[in-house]
Parts: sequence; C-alpha cells; structure tokens
Amino acid sequence: YREIYDLTSHLLKTYSGSGKTFYLGHWEGDGWLRGTVAKENDAKVTPEAAQRMAGWLNTRQRAVDDAKRDVQHKGVQVWHYTEVNHVWLAMEGRPAMVNEVLPKTTVDLVSYSSYDTQSDPQKFKAALNYIESRLPPKPEIYGRRVFVGEYGFPAEKYSPEKQDAMSRQVITAALEWGCPLVLYWEMYNNEVEDGKQRGFW
Repeated sequence: YREIYDLTSHLLKTYSGSGKTFYLGHWEGDGWLRGTVAKENDAKVTPEAAQRMAGWLNTRQRAVDDAKRDVQHKGVQVWHYTEVNHVWLAMEGRPAMVNEVLPKTTVDLVSYSSYDTQSDPQKFKAALNYIESRLPPKPEIYGRRVFVGEYGFPAEKYSPEKQDAMSRQVITAALEWGCPLVLYWEMYNNEVEDGKQRGFW
C-alpha cells in the first residue's frame, strides 16, 4: 500500500498540469495465478489463491484512490489496472483471473494480453465482452475500461506483410469494440531462442 500510495502521490505532484496519464499495473496475471493453460493447473486456482490475488489488487487500488483524494493536482491522471491473459479457457468454464479474481476487485481498468484470441476477430471481440462482463462497475470512469495490453506476431512465423495485415486486423477489431488503448508487443524483440531472434518487433 505504502509504495503505491507514495508513487501515485509523486506522479500527481510532479506532473500536475502536464496533461499526462499514468497506468500502474502488471503483466499477465494468469501466469502468476495458474501458470500455463495446462489442464492440471486448474487446481492451482483455489478460492484462497483467488482471494489473495484480489486482495493484493484491491490494496493497490486503495492506495491509488487515497493518493488521488489526498494530493492536490490538476491536469494529470493515474489509473490502476490488472492484466488477464487466459481468457478463452475461462469462457470455456475453466478457472482463470477473469472469472475467479476480477469480479472480486475494485480496479480501474483491465488489460488483455490477447494471444489466445488475437488471430480471430470474432473470438477476440467475444473475449473483450467477457472481460467487461466480469469487471465490477465504476460509474465515475466514463467509457470502456478494457484495453489491449499485448498482441503481436513474431517474424519467425509471419512475413512482414502478414505481420502488418494481422496487426491491422487486431487494431480494427479493438477500435470497433471501443478499446481505449491497443498496445503492440513490441518495438524491439525480447525473445531469443538458441541464439535466434523470434522477431517480436
């Protein structure tokens, strides 16, 4: 709580009047909660584990909210989010962040690391709808609260032309749905296997 409160306070004081917006969150929460999509990992998502993760997120959210209440500021915004990434398996009835943790939270926003549906616009939009349906309401925040935190097509599997076409397909579907942010993974490749670039760029 203290770390997030102090960070939020710093951002609000330092950048007051700047017009900047800061998003405080984490990557791929399902990796922490359940690991891979393997069926045997369903057992890791116990009620206790889900409640602990929701409690951690709610503590962080409370810190952001309290700092925004306590620190005088204008023209700067700080939002807190969680990220989900195994959404499709949850839609099939299996336990994951989106159905076991997200409904218990008070987060401002949700990021979707969308590799499980990014290649199919219909499934992708269905996943966005599902995430939004599990997100508790916050009437003080206007508009859609689910954004795309990750999508990408590695060069080891896709030609530059195919990367471009698939990326445009994701962007179009996300904008049609109303995502406030659509973030590509990534500017520079971060994965090297046996000395070979996988090409996430």
